Amino acid sequence: MKSFIILLLSVLIVSLSSCEYDEITINNSDIDYSVVAASSQNNRLIKIGLPDGEILSEDLLADNNTEPLSDIPSKLLRFMDKLYVLIPENYSIEVFNDQTFERLAVYDFSAEKLEPTDISFPNATDAYVLHGNNSKISLIDMTNYTIARQIETKNNPVSAACVGNQMFVACRGSNYATVIDTRTHKQEAEVFVSYAPIFAGVSPDQGKIVILSAGAGKYDDTDKKTECELALINPINHELIGKSDLSITRYNSIDMRPISADVADNNYCYFSTDEFLIKIYTLSVSSPIPVLRGKYDLVYYAKHRKRLLLFENDSMNLMLFNPANNNIEEKILMPTTINSVITL
Repeated sequence: MKSFIILLLSVLIVSLSSCEYDEITINNSDIDYSVVAASSQNNRLIKIGLPDGEILSEDLLADNNTEPLSDIPSKLLRFMDKLYVLIPENYSIEVFNDQTFERLAVYDFSAEKLEPTDISFPNATDAYVLHGNNSKISLIDMTNYTIARQIETKNNPVSAACVGNQMFVACRGSNYATVIDTRTHKQEAEVFVSYAPIFAGVSPDQGKIVILSAGAGKYDDTDKKTECELALINPINHELIGKSDLSITRYNSIDMRPISADVADNNYCYFSTDEFLIKIYTLSVSSPIPVLRGKYDLVYYAKHRKRLLLFENDSMNLMLFNPANNNIEEKILMPTTINSVITL
């Protein structure tokens, strides 16, 4: 009888565990492209071929330019035919051709010591640069490679997303998203969400703005922690559609610290925490779904490859995850920890 009870409990535990998150399988599909990763240890971009993980270049930009990067890159963004490399320690953004990797220009923010930490691209000629150490947002002219003007905001803007002529900015030191009209370059509204918004994204149908908020006590010194939540905003009238508490089974969102996030074409926002990769539907208010166990320091959706790239600093593994079928298609041991990655 005792053995039967132990067996029954074991089956119950396994059943409960399997219900916690989607079943994931490894599927080594036929992949033939490369990734470029920004090293977090030195001023290099590394090019790696897939699926074998062969290092194609240990210093991609030095191989194609007379000078290497000026300092450690924090983020890579690819827009149209250019690669933007953000270098906060040197207060600059270096721009390269995304095929030849020839250096085209440098945006220099050193006069005011502004650290570039994110860029939003509303159209083909303008872009907005967010600065991690300042509440100003810089407008850059991508045709003439100049800094056109600066916009005063407040409370630490950290992430931005554009729909039409509206840019929604997540301001981590507040409980709202700032709305900027990209025609006038002026703040038009504030939409109250939850405390410490850290990510702004757009649903694939362009009909929802997605704001992920960490809650108090995660990125500040507040003693009392609050819930981690996701808000959906109507980009036309700036109205809050609704909010979702991001708690999952045995993991309360009060204790949850979101690390990295992106929106995939399957209408889900994927975000990492200290314990899980979690997804939540972006077209309506819904409940979160745990996907993978583990701490993923980087979550990036490669739209033209339709793959989610996940990186674990502890294991130094880069994983290619297919949101369409919940398959991890490749797992690559990287030669260094990384801050950012893109696919080519």
